[in-house]
Amino acid sequence: MDFANGGAVVRIDVGALTAGQVVRTSFDEHVASGSTDLVLDGPVTGELEIARTTSSVRLRGTVRTAGRMVCSRCLTAFYRPLQATLDEDFPIGATGSAHADADLGLRDGPEPVLDVSEVLRQHLLLAAPMAPLCRPECRGLCPVCGVDRNEADCGHDARPVDPRWGPLAKLIHEI
Repeated sequence: MDFANGGAVVRIDVGALTAGQVVRTSFDEHVASGSTDLVLDGPVTGELEIARTTSSVRLRGTVRTAGRMVCSRCLTAFYRPLQATLDEDFPIGATGSAHADADLGLRDGPEPVLDVSEVLRQHLLLAAPMAPLCRPECRGLCPVCGVDRNEADCGHDARPVDPRWGPLAKLIHEI
């Protein structure tokens, strides 16, 4: 195994693990998100368990960090804690070599390695909300003038009527 700052696992040398071997370690590293929607400014911390079976390498654990994202309603940047639980199996061939899957962080070669940072990055991206909100009661931006309704009241109707529905809206008021 390759180790970085303070003994945190960054890459696992799959060939060095024997069947039945289990390694437990803490993870405390910076992981780049590779996304503009989610920025991981702080370290990713947690506990990981790497277990080798005769047919795979299993990675389990829970990691935590804080992610900077943009509110989908008011476009304000904010931080939110993120937590991801991992339980991944990476198949190993009969000769002990790993099946290369760069998308999952598994790289084949003379010494196959599992890039734990890549696996964590993908799980943290999946743990982030698709439409993040700075707070549940966020009022968003006014569609007419663009003012942030959390900071000021512009006086525009909160829900403008689509002009195609205008004649129907008049009928409702007449009843």
